[in-house]
Amino acid sequence: MATSRPTKHSSVWRGRRRWILAGAAGLVLVIVVALVASHFFDEPFRRDLEAKLNQHLRGYSVRLGHAHAGLFGLSVSLRDLVVRQDANPEPPVAMLPSLLLRLDWPALLRLHLVGEASFDRPRIHLDLPQLRHEASGRLSPKERGWQQALEAIYPLKFNRFVVRDGAIVYVDQDPRYPLDISRWELTATNIRNIASPDRVYPSTVHTAGVLFGSGHFTVDGNANFLAVPFPGVHALYRLRDVPLDRLRPVGEHANVELRGGTLTANGELEYAPSVKRVEVATVVLDEVKLDYVHAAAAVAVERERQVAAVAKQAAQSQTVALRLDQLHLTRSNVGLVDRSREPPYRLFVSGARLDVLNLANRAGNRKGQPSTARLTGRFMGSGSTLVTASFRPRSAAADFSCDVAIEGASLPALNDLLRAYEKLDVAAGTLSFYSQVTIKNGYLQGYVKPLLRDVKVDEGGPNAKPPLGTRIKQEVVGALAQVLKNRQTGKVATMTEISGPLGNTQPKVEEIIGGLLRNAFVQPITEGLENARGKSGGR
Repeated sequence: MATSRPTKHSSVWRGRRRWILAGAAGLVLVIVVALVASHFFDEPFRRDLEAKLNQHLRGYSVRLGHAHAGLFGLSVSLRDLVVRQDANPEPPVAMLPSLLLRLDWPALLRLHLVGEASFDRPRIHLDLPQLRHEASGRLSPKERGWQQALEAIYPLKFNRFVVRDGAIVYVDQDPRYPLDISRWELTATNIRNIASPDRVYPSTVHTAGVLFGSGHFTVDGNANFLAVPFPGVHALYRLRDVPLDRLRPVGEHANVELRGGTLTANGELEYAPSVKRVEVATVVLDEVKLDYVHAAAAVAVERERQVAAVAKQAAQSQTVALRLDQLHLTRSNVGLVDRSREPPYRLFVSGARLDVLNLANRAGNRKGQPSTARLTGRFMGSGSTLVTASFRPRSAAADFSCDVAIEGASLPALNDLLRAYEKLDVAAGTLSFYSQVTIKNGYLQGYVKPLLRDVKVDEGGPNAKPPLGTRIKQEVVGALAQVLKNRQTGKVATMTEISGPLGNTQPKVEEIIGGLLRNAFVQPITEGLENARGKSGGR
């Protein structure tokens, strides 16, 4: 049998194959050596980075669980990074399970040697004691050493920040209602831009997440991270189906109690060294129970003190121009609670629909256009209600006009109010109330007209006979109904004109509204009952 002889071509191929196998083996050996060396160098590298971080930070300390340097991507990988505030070490301010610092390859293609920082599943916790201590120190982030700490970890300037699946928790005074952001995503690019002119924002920013477990928010815009004395941002924002229960602590600072309901809103904001403005296009509050609370004297004094402190602090800073184009409150319950009386009482409108247009502070009002409001619903759950108002905030006093029409409200539903002012009950009857009030150039003029119909005095209920003094007042109510009764309509009617200067106090719109609620609604009814004593006694 003839045997084949090796050719020159097969010999060359076998030689090349040996070199390929040798090269592959050498590469594997290099990788193995690098991994082994990396294993031995990781712990000294971790200790060195942890020491550098703590050296640069002021008021904060860092614990680093693991660190690894990757030579083939100019990368640094950190795990289990925990940041604590020295004054309030528990809970930690931040917990970073994974932080990857590496070369920003897209920027390198544009001949920019910069880095990228990627945070996976970061957890940030803030509370009131931490923020108060931070504010008391009066140190900027740069003075705190955050920038120097990052530069100590990675030699390149960062041009891109990415956050994936993050979480932020802020606890105000009441730990039951934290501000809670989950599934937080953030991308900020072109951070290391050249210095830009004022109100020019070259960096792109996108952030989104889940608010309070079921609401959603999105912010898209641009920023100038190199602006001084602080970065500037210009963005569009959108909120959707945010549960309002968790915002209860925020409302309490303004004597407002929130229960239930959702918030949907969108608008534009610009916050930079030379401009601070928030322009809200639309706000929709749905199925909310909202009460404005007049607290007891001691509580009111403390809240006034807190509000005064906040107002003083705000006055010392540059005013933020605020503008609200449209606010719609739907399928809600709006009330006024007075806890300064005994017993406390609540006046409310159920099934409320409130529409407010062109609301702004002085800095943000557009071309002096008046703000308008329209409220419809059922007063005390029964009386059809229509309230319209127009007002124009000015530097001196506010021009204001308001029309109120309430028809067929249940009079027994006002028993808490009657007990608070007159210590009596009504078993049956209806109330209608009409009012027109105008304030112009510091002068108030208008009228209030309450109408009572089919009044029946409560004889004390099935369980107890009322005291003698209470029975006398109940007799007065019955006498008033008889004295003022219109034989054709069966109604008891009074009308009071109101007019006069507001004085030099220059009250704000909200103070005017509160005064009208107390003086133009409660007093015409209760004072009429008191005045009826003389009329009934002269019969």
